[in-house]
Amino acid sequence: MIKQTNANINQVGFSTLEILIVIFLISIIASSSILVASTSQSVLFNSQLRSEAISLAQYEINSIKVLADANFFDLKDSESTNQQFHINRQVKDLSRFSKQAEVTVSWSSNNKIQKVEQAVLLVDKDNLGADTCNLDFSSSWVSPQVIFTVPLPLSYILTSIEASGDYIYISVDSSVRTDPDLIIYNISDRLNPRQVSILDTGPGISNLSLAGQTLYAANTSSTAQLQIINVANKNSPVLMKQLKLPGVIGSVAGTTVHFYHQLLFIGTIKNNGPELFVLDVLNPDNIKVISQMELDTQVNDMVTYNKSLYVATPNQKQLRAFEITTSSSLIERASFSSSGFQTQDGKSLDILGRHVFLGRTVGGFNNPNNHELFKLKDDESTLNSIYSKDIAASVRSIFIRDGLIFIGTNYNQAQFQVWIDQGSSPQKISGLALASSVNDIDCSDNLFYVVMENGKGFSIIGN
Repeated sequence: MIKQTNANINQVGFSTLEILIVIFLISIIASSSILVASTSQSVLFNSQLRSEAISLAQYEINSIKVLADANFFDLKDSESTNQQFHINRQVKDLSRFSKQAEVTVSWSSNNKIQKVEQAVLLVDKDNLGADTCNLDFSSSWVSPQVIFTVPLPLSYILTSIEASGDYIYISVDSSVRTDPDLIIYNISDRLNPRQVSILDTGPGISNLSLAGQTLYAANTSSTAQLQIINVANKNSPVLMKQLKLPGVIGSVAGTTVHFYHQLLFIGTIKNNGPELFVLDVLNPDNIKVISQMELDTQVNDMVTYNKSLYVATPNQKQLRAFEITTSSSLIERASFSSSGFQTQDGKSLDILGRHVFLGRTVGGFNNPNNHELFKLKDDESTLNSIYSKDIAASVRSIFIRDGLIFIGTNYNQAQFQVWIDQGSSPQKISGLALASSVNDIDCSDNLFYVVMENGKGFSIIGN
């Protein structure tokens, strides 16, 4: 009896131990289940937040696209909040005609900052294909090379070049009456440019501006400073229209021309009348002179951005900034001058956002204190110098792209140069010797097209 009682006691004790173990295991399982459920719920919540953030970023991108179509130049950096989300919008100028907009949507989760990003490339819909150069160069341009050179007759004085897609347009100012004034090449085969047509328009062309299938030409004729050429058929360009500018006095030639949003800006040599004109060319059969201005100097180059026109001239005001009013008239609002203006001319321009790049002539001999390359910021009432650089040569043409400054010069053994646009001082990364001094440069895809002096024709440059 005693043994049996002990046995029963032992059985009871063993069952109690088992119960305790079971309870312990159940509590662990329950805690784990609660933790898993809590973690799953947190993951689900974060996933929902990320999904909302992605949708919000896409909505912001679409809104930016709509704004860009309405007014390309109104795009600016901004930020805001939407419930638990912070929205940051960054807009970067890539060229005169293109921007990149990036939207970042961020939020806090579990004491950590989470974010999603979306970006979009925006193009000014009114640029009419004026810029077909790559926006992002894949290499650094430390070793540019001449891919091909096309020699032309010595009498051909090549004055400017427009590159667009598979074609380049070259203007000529020759003293030989039978020489052409316009030459068109097909460059679809970069190693074998093929001349497709020529056109004789008169005494000569000093500058070209391409807008879609129309070339606007600043003509050296005193009886028709502007010419309009239809190039829809590249094999047979047609001179559509010629116009004598009103008010000019004496034998006045056109010097430079620039198309911008159905407006045409044309400059002339110095005369006793106006040297700068604004024309409405929406209807080529009814061209209207909207505005004209006497600058008391020659107009060498022009560039536009938003509602501003920038003009390079040879006198003390070597760079002038004009407001283009709603009536398309011009109001001068700022100017820039630098030491050496007595002998050096404002010669070439390009622009990136509110930053204007000015090239000057060297002025006969080089004075290292009088620079030829300038970067300025347009602060509406003033043009403030960010940096300047002694090039020891005339900067005859400038092209800005992807953080690089490409310049055409008359510098011996380095007529084509590439500089990095950085901080308060640019850095030269390469110089390429060409057959002669450069008169003008332009870019299409990832190649540069350069017209030269002294009958040396044009070269195609790559890296």
